[in-house]
Amino acid sequence: WENSPILEFIKEGEEQQDNWAPLQAGLFGGDYERFCEVHRKLQEIEESYTDDILGKATQEYRTERATSLLREALSGHSERLTSFI
Repeated sequence: WENSPILEFIKEGEEQQDNWAPLQAGLFGGDYERFCEVHRKLQEIEESYTDDILGKATQEYRTERATSLLREALSGHSERLTSFI
């Protein structure tokens, strides 16, 4: 998001509020509160998406780490394991 056109657009709207040209032209129904509402919803979506991505990445890391630890633990015992088979 940093330095994105969307962020620049939002910052400009927050700074200029009712004097912001897109609002004066009728965007968001010309209503600053509506702009704020849409901005809040966008933030919620972004946070949800970010949380979902981080959650999946964390789960994948845990699975990979557990597999790696299991392989390490079993690698020293491979001769004993094959003798049972």
